[in-house]
Amino acid sequence: LCAVVLHCADIGHPCLPWSTHQHFSLLACTELFEQFQSETALGLPTLPFMGKDPRGPPQEMGPSQSGFVTFVVMPAWHAFNSFTDGALEAQVDEMQRNKDNWDRVAKGDLVPDMWHSSVSRKRAFTTGPGEA
Repeated sequence: LCAVVLHCADIGHPCLPWSTHQHFSLLACTELFEQFQSETALGLPTLPFMGKDPRGPPQEMGPSQSGFVTFVVMPAWHAFNSFTDGALEAQVDEMQRNKDNWDRVAKGDLVPDMWHSSVSRKRAFTTGPGEA
């Protein structure tokens, strides 16, 4: 049980409000991209999803983030919510809204609180959620 709780906490940022989830997604994608670049420079095998520069067009992040939520986060959190007899329903609902937002981003839509310029996107990499 402790391992499940820890795993859900580790992958739980999609259950947070969009602006906070988006910030943590950008941080994670930046870390993965930097790892991809390091592994490439060393001639090591790489994983294609890690090679997307999060400073590129936002719609490039949409499919991978939606997939992460759909195939990694949702199964764990739905099971955790069932175990708690629905006590985590608000978090599961937020997760679904965020997944829907990533689907919209993948289509090129701007989502409220979405980064709109390189300046605000740069802030997402250097400041915390809600800071400017």
